[in-house]
Amino acid sequence: MTSRRHVLQYGTAAATLTALGLPASASAAAATPAALASSGARAKRRVNGYPVPAAWQAVPFDLDQVDLLPSVFTEKRDRILAYARAYPADRILANFRAAAGLDTRGAEPPGGWDDATGNLRGHYSGHFLSLLAQAWAGTGETVFRDKLDYLVAGLKECQDAWAAQAGRPGTPPPAPSWTSGRTGGALQLTGDGRDAAVVTGTGGAPGPSHAGFLAAYPETQFILLEQYATYPGIWAPWYTCHKIMRGLLDAHTLTGNATALDIVTGMGEWAHSRLGKLPREQLDRMWSLYIAGEYGGMNEVMADLHALTGNATFLATARCFDNTALLAACEAGTDILDGKHANQHIPQFLGYLRLYEQGAEAGYRTAARSFYDMVVTHRTYVHGGTGQGEIFRKRDAIAATIAGDTNAESCAAYNMLKVARNLFLHAPAAHFFDYYERTLVNQILASRRDADSTEDPLVTYMVPVGPGVRRGYGNIGTCCGGTGLENHTKYQDSIYFRSARGDILYVNLFIPSTLRWAERGLTVTQSGDFPRTDRTTLTISGQGRLDLRLRIPSWARQNVTVTLNSKPFPVRPERDGYVRIDRSWRDGDRVDFRFPYRLVVEKTFDDPTLRALRFGPLTLIAKSASTDYLTVPPTYRQGTDPLTFTAGDVTFEPFFRGDTDRYHAYFREA
Repeated sequence: MTSRRHVLQYGTAAATLTALGLPASASAAAATPAALASSGARAKRRVNGYPVPAAWQAVPFDLDQVDLLPSVFTEKRDRILAYARAYPADRILANFRAAAGLDTRGAEPPGGWDDATGNLRGHYSGHFLSLLAQAWAGTGETVFRDKLDYLVAGLKECQDAWAAQAGRPGTPPPAPSWTSGRTGGALQLTGDGRDAAVVTGTGGAPGPSHAGFLAAYPETQFILLEQYATYPGIWAPWYTCHKIMRGLLDAHTLTGNATALDIVTGMGEWAHSRLGKLPREQLDRMWSLYIAGEYGGMNEVMADLHALTGNATFLATARCFDNTALLAACEAGTDILDGKHANQHIPQFLGYLRLYEQGAEAGYRTAARSFYDMVVTHRTYVHGGTGQGEIFRKRDAIAATIAGDTNAESCAAYNMLKVARNLFLHAPAAHFFDYYERTLVNQILASRRDADSTEDPLVTYMVPVGPGVRRGYGNIGTCCGGTGLENHTKYQDSIYFRSARGDILYVNLFIPSTLRWAERGLTVTQSGDFPRTDRTTLTISGQGRLDLRLRIPSWARQNVTVTLNSKPFPVRPERDGYVRIDRSWRDGDRVDFRFPYRLVVEKTFDDPTLRALRFGPLTLIAKSASTDYLTVPPTYRQGTDPLTFTAGDVTFEPFFRGDTDRYHAYFREA
């Protein structure tokens, strides 16, 4: 079965067969597994629209090759999809149209940090583009593609309007020397008598310096950053640019929208025109500025743009975003993360991996792996999140950073999962997905409230772990409100991976789903109710030789059991952390995989008296209205709900249940 993207690209069954290297006259029955396998290298030179890097030892499947089956993951996803269907497209375009001098058609902007005057306006719109692209790839519902096409066309009109103003004279901003504050969510500027309208983009600014410019405000913020303006005078203009470019790239690669590539190529040319002429010293100083110099994954999107277009200037521009001090420290294995803004730096390392994949020095990859270990091994809470008040704290300071309700920014988890996933592509090993699973099943699932709304995405900013905290759901227009749109519409992207040669299938997550591997003539259906149950069943449709590898979760250790067609299969864990079943598969073959959950008490590094409870992959939280640390007896009894436990009069339940009750992720034992 071909993917939705291939149907769009090839149009007919005959064209699809031709694309797979088979005669156009061949019937579907003639597309044998052997023929499909032999054509796999040619047919799968791209994944999710991008060329497959030679450095990858494992390769993901296209989003539209994997369908989710009913589970807690589809429950969370479907609530976001309802919001995406209902949200008015013109609101997403409102700030862009206003900035470009076009009719807003009476639409109000999204609000929050993406309001009519906010200095991050446009970023939420970029996330919304990615949401729609992922929703189309995951469901095939035309409402998502149609809305996305409308938004892309609207953004092209805005870019064209800016192009008509390129080089227009105006009053460029003077060097910054102001104080600032926020009142009612709006940026207020005072100090040197400057016209605030120049900064907020309501007038007075010159036209853009290059016809490819596109933003929801004039070029002013970028100019001010080059003069070392600080937050909150300006807010991360390159971060906002990244969200817009990423959304457009997703629109192109996941739905085939050619206009989106035209727009983002123009933006890349504009970015090169601004940064390509700046000296390294100036760039380093810009990127060292707290929040003002935050650029998200600009190095990643510029490398991706190079991969799509072959334009070498985009790769050179990606290197402009090197954060050289931190990059060098991480390459050397020196931990200098204490006090750094977590999500300002996490996505940079995904960009470094992209640079390495496209021919840059191995030090980029070394730095990314070293950074990952510094965060995952030494700065991760029991639910997978990281950071206190958006900031990395000292190495192994877990208990010392728990108090309060500002732990574990959702954006940081979103980006750390991307780093883990991409490190796996370079060196497939189960331990990357031990971390990935912990964060996905706990923090990410918990970051969407279990309630319906078509007016609010009901996602979190922070997912705190302090005593007696609550989760705050809502967050339209915030950074985490944006990444929250994406988190819940791409659950299928990391369940299955294939080896670069196409002879190995890795099963890394146990989410109920169906994989359609057309190049091998195989369909793999994974059924169960993970993480509510401790088992999964894989059923094979098709035939052919394949090395199937099932991840042995670290929390299951040697207790896993496997049956193949109802007969016990010997479990001999490989060094990479997988059970290997290498055989010639036949239609209807069935693998039952059980990974019994064990209750584990996990102590914090810096205070062994402060503990957390885990049950298999699940972090359990104590439900209590108290805002002091709880002390519970060290005897835990399973409740009537198999996923709950009691200790004295305190009930522990799975973290992923999304409500607004007070809870305790950490406690003390009596």
